[in-house]
Amino acid sequence: MPLAVTAVTALAVLGLAPAAHADPGDEISMPDDVLRECVNTALSQNPADPITEGQAAGLTIVNCQNGAVTDLTGIEHMTSLQQAHLGNNPGVTDLAPLEGLDRLWSVAISGTGVDESDLESLETLPALEYLVVSSNGLTDVSSLGTLTGLRFLYINDNDISDVSPLGNLTALELLRLDTNEISDVTALSSLSSLEELHLPHNHVVDLSPLAGLPLTTFGAVGQTVDVGDLLVGAAEPNPVRDRAGAPVALDARYDAGANTFTPTTLGLDSVGWDDGSDFNGELTFTAVEQSAMPIHMPDDALRACVNSELSQAAAADITGAQAAGVSDLYCVDAGVVDLEGIQHLTGMWQANLDGNEIVDLAPLATLGGLEVLSLNENSIVDLAPLATLGSLDTLSLNENDIVAVPELPASIERLTLSENDIADVSGLANVTALTALYLEDNELTDVSALGNLANLQLLALGHNEITEVPVLTPELRHLQLSANEIADVSTLSGLTGLNSLYLDQNRIADVSPVRDGAGLEFFLATGQQADLGDIVIDEQADNPVFDRAGASVALDALYDAGSNTFTPDTLGAGSVGWDDGEAFSGTLAFTVVAAAADPDPEPSPDPEPDPEPSPDPDPEPSPDPEPSPDPEPSPDPQPSPDPEPSPDPEPGPDPAPSPDPAPEPESGPNPEPEPSAQPGPESDDDDEKLAPTDGDTVSALVAGGAFLALAGVGVLLLTRIRRGGEAV
Repeated sequence: MPLAVTAVTALAVLGLAPAAHADPGDEISMPDDVLRECVNTALSQNPADPITEGQAAGLTIVNCQNGAVTDLTGIEHMTSLQQAHLGNNPGVTDLAPLEGLDRLWSVAISGTGVDESDLESLETLPALEYLVVSSNGLTDVSSLGTLTGLRFLYINDNDISDVSPLGNLTALELLRLDTNEISDVTALSSLSSLEELHLPHNHVVDLSPLAGLPLTTFGAVGQTVDVGDLLVGAAEPNPVRDRAGAPVALDARYDAGANTFTPTTLGLDSVGWDDGSDFNGELTFTAVEQSAMPIHMPDDALRACVNSELSQAAAADITGAQAAGVSDLYCVDAGVVDLEGIQHLTGMWQANLDGNEIVDLAPLATLGGLEVLSLNENSIVDLAPLATLGSLDTLSLNENDIVAVPELPASIERLTLSENDIADVSGLANVTALTALYLEDNELTDVSALGNLANLQLLALGHNEITEVPVLTPELRHLQLSANEIADVSTLSGLTGLNSLYLDQNRIADVSPVRDGAGLEFFLATGQQADLGDIVIDEQADNPVFDRAGASVALDALYDAGSNTFTPDTLGAGSVGWDDGEAFSGTLAFTVVAAAADPDPEPSPDPEPDPEPSPDPDPEPSPDPEPSPDPEPSPDPQPSPDPEPSPDPEPGPDPAPSPDPAPEPESGPNPEPEPSAQPGPESDDDDEKLAPTDGDTVSALVAGGAFLALAGVGVLLLTRIRRGGEAV
């Protein structure tokens, strides 16, 4: 029996050329007999008659559905073709003959054998508006995303799960997606022309992305959604939302107030929903015990590390029971960023997570059984989540981005925090179980909080900016203070139990407080850079360098061992070094300045007259002032019989020493200050003149009027000693 065909023979409809123009020489090739029969039926010819070029070019419709067509060769000659109805021909797999038919606006190929790659031929049909590709077992519709002229699309009854390529088809007015594997319709929110949408029998629970579409016809009944394993007895959020975004009530185990449902029985179970119009379905799940439920661990690198401990594939699911059985986790340099899921490793007592990219430690906060935790070389700033780890014994956090140490578990005995940016360690004051603390290479200036750590045996504080060392526990055995700004180590005097002490590269000149303890086996204090500030040129300065025995250490320049002083002789920056040969060496830096210039002498103010001046009738010298222990005056010089002041000595090459001054005249209302004796040649420096000595002060020169030689001049200056305002 001939196939049922729809033959449109009217020239106005089919656009057939008159039969008189047909020429047997223009016969086209159409090897598929079933297709030839369909076309000849449309041409009112016998099934096997030849078909000419002119006849083929005049056809606008070919209808050959529900048959056994396998080869579409020959259709390419139908240059006026507008509609091709070729559905339900399972043998059709190649759509190439349709390529380039620029008037073809409707193609129906449901139930054929075409696959995703065959659909690429449709990209060459610029007029295509109507497409039916239902029931073809399609899983990928990426090639349809380029058909932006489509207005009607039927892709129902396939195996499609991803509809994101369809988001480009903004001219669509009708879309049939029923009976697929779709669970997410977010991509459809851009279809602003869509009026009719069919979504029955998929896996959609949330229709809210469709809220803005101008739909007049919609259906989404018969949804089936498997939400996997759920914990028995635990409330689960209801995921069902209608197109307005409102929750849709469930028909069992539902709490409307909380919008949750709670599995109550172990095993396979379900709850349903129905919004009363066009959206209904069923949530299926398996209620399980906690131990059988897979944990959520989104970081693939962390999951791989845990699975390595479990001897299973890197991406394998990890159940709660498996996670709880992990006791020791090694995950070094693995690229871990997110620790989410590690909280399920409740049996873990030791974890090494060095060399990753971890920032957030919050998932560790509930692992109360952790005893050893290493997180070196990460990007951690906040340590607060670790405060709850009450069993923590050893914590290592070198090379992170920590700036302050908050309160940490008091149980910690060994803590390493080197190579961070820490400036505040006040949070350690209560971590009194600490026996070893490493804080090297930070920004510390104040470590007073460490004075509370009574059990500390090892403390490493090198390469900071510490200036003062607090009084530390005498339990200390090892102390590292290298490369700081410390000048005074007097607070270390009580650390008699030290085995090793590092003080190198500081500003220390005196290590005498560091006595030899009974067990001090190693001491290093090289490379000191002490600063003495300003020192007056040519004046002796005390040597401040003392070794551990309290003995002075010789300086390498400008040094007088007898007086244990050094005398700078050049203005400007200077330094002297030392090395005791016993691991104590350094440099004293200073700035040599000139002595302050004496101001020009000013006349002494007029002495106040005695209330009742008494003339001195005795021209003889007065006895030595009492109770001065100074030696008696020399008997050689005699007082001048002349009560007038002695004149200045005449200049000469070898002037004789002047006698003691004659007694001063009685106080008058305006007595002039008595000048000092001058050297023979006139002095160029007025500052060398001796001003009268204070009445209650004994001159630093020889008491009793002894003669004093001035070096380089050879002139003896008369020394005057005044007592009580009277000349002696």
